[in-house]
Amino acid sequence: MRRAIPAASSVLTAAVLVAGCGASHTTSTTEPGGSGKSASASISKSEARNYAREVNLVASDLPGAEVSGVEHEAAAPSQASIQLAGCAGGVSPTRRVSNIKSAKLKSGRAGGAVQAKSSVEVFPSAGLAARNFAATASARGRSCIARLLPQASAGNEASGVHLGAITTTALPDVLPAGQQSFGVGVSMSASGPSGGGKQANVPIFLDSFALLAGPAEVNLTLTSVSHPVPVATERHLLSLLYDRAQAHKL
Repeated sequence: MRRAIPAASSVLTAAVLVAGCGASHTTSTTEPGGSGKSASASISKSEARNYAREVNLVASDLPGAEVSGVEHEAAAPSQASIQLAGCAGGVSPTRRVSNIKSAKLKSGRAGGAVQAKSSVEVFPSAGLAARNFAATASARGRSCIARLLPQASAGNEASGVHLGAITTTALPDVLPAGQQSFGVGVSMSASGPSGGGKQANVPIFLDSFALLAGPAEVNLTLTSVSHPVPVATERHLLSLLYDRAQAHKL
C-alpha cells in the first residue's frame, strides 16, 4: 500500500474537519473554562496565537512520537468548510480570528501507527463559538458531515486510491465524569496499488473531538490505518487539551 493508502487518510482528515470540529452525541455547550473577556471585547490575532501555543499538542505529549511540521496558522477557509458551516447552520469560518494547527505526532509503527494533531480555532466572541459548536454537534450537523464527506473525498480517486463507503458514528465521552467531550468517528476503506501490480484494501479510522473554551474551539484529530484508534490514547490527549483549555483564558 506503500504510498497510495496514506494519501486517502489525508484526504479524509481534511474532509471531516472542514468545520473545525466533529459531530456529537449531545448538543450541550458546557464550556471547560470561561472567557477572560467581556462579550463586547475584541480578541487580537496575537492573543489568539498565544492562547493556541499554550493549548495545542506538543511532541512531549506523545512520548517517542515522530514529529512532522510545526505549529502554524491554517490557510484561508476552503469552500468545503464554508459549505459545511452553512449546511449545519453554524458560523462561517471566514469570521474566525485565527485557526492555529499543531505539528503532527505519529506514534507506533506501520500497521498500528496513530497520527494525532490538534487545532485551536478562535472566534470573535464566546457566543459565536458556542453557536458554531452546537450547530456542528447537532443531528443536522452530523447529517451534513455524512453527506458532504463523500464529495470532499471524491477528488482522491484520480490519484489511484478508491474510497469505499464512509460510516460516521457519534463517539462516547472519553474524559473523566463531568468533563464532556464531543466527537465523531469516521471509518472507511481505501484501496490502491501496493506494488507488484497488486491492490491493497485497507480500513481507515479517524476520530475527531472538540471542546468549547470560551471563544475558542479546541480540536483533536486522531487517524489510524488498519486498527481503530486506542481509547487510552484518545483519553490521554483529550485530557491534556481539556486541562490546558481550563488553565488558560482568552
